[in-house]
Amino acid sequence: MGEWKLSKEEFERLKKKTVREVVERRFPDITGEEKIALCSFFEELFNQFMVEERDIYLEGKDRDKGNGYYSRELISRFGKLGLEVPRVRSGEIRPSVLGEKYKRGSG
Repeated sequence: MGEWKLSKEEFERLKKKTVREVVERRFPDITGEEKIALCSFFEELFNQFMVEERDIYLEGKDRDKGNGYYSRELISRFGKLGLEVPRVRSGEIRPSVLGEKYKRGSG
């Protein structure tokens, strides 16, 4: 019997659906100040996800190193999230939190 593995596309779809459902369930009547606090939480969470993803990518890659960050805005249903996207020298990684290239909105 083969090993079961969730594809990247399925994982991304599941991740978005899960976050959306949890937020809607936990914050059904979200208002202005709460929305700002929630956006701040998600900014920090996504920024940490991206740093961890870069660290995993760089494990065992002696020829590639971290190379700072660049700023990106991600438009969510709760407002704009200001993200600090970690880079590598080779440019060979794009954090999965960002989704499709050139797309600035969460689906």
